[in-house]
Amino acid sequence: LSVEARIEMTRKAIKMVKHFIEKPRKRNSEDSEEASDSKVTYADTLTHLEKSLAHLETLNHSFIISLRNSEQEMLQKYSNIYDLSRSEKGKVHEQAVAMCLDGQPLRMIQQLLEVAVGPLDISPKDIVHNAVMKVISALSGHSADLTGPQDPLQVLEGVVAAARASVDK
Repeated sequence: LSVEARIEMTRKAIKMVKHFIEKPRKRNSEDSEEASDSKVTYADTLTHLEKSLAHLETLNHSFIISLRNSEQEMLQKYSNIYDLSRSEKGKVHEQAVAMCLDGQPLRMIQQLLEVAVGPLDISPKDIVHNAVMKVISALSGHSADLTGPQDPLQVLEGVVAAARASVDK
């Protein structure tokens, strides 16, 4: 589905949930029992849908569109991963670290962090630190996924080059 269709469907779902919250319909005893067994409330559902809508709206940001429309498969992959992240802090952080390990420019990582919904409280410095720690873990013989069968020293070189280029600007 297109981003626009997903946004429209989410808006309609939000409208419906708000309607249920404002005007509870008459329910028979079975519905009441099911509702009491459920741990998810309409308010929880509304919060989830509103966060989803906010994230979907970021998919129309010029940065995400540039990734999606890029001729580079890797950048298209970043767009897809971001799309699936729902702007969840852990997933965006994981994606940013993967981008850093891939040697992407820190300004690109910063843009990703800025586009995501909500206060993530993650800086490019945190991302570089975590990427370097993953490389150190791989060099120490511990399992660390470095996004492919690359030599950890080459990955570290890419991370350092991206950090240096960012500082030089």
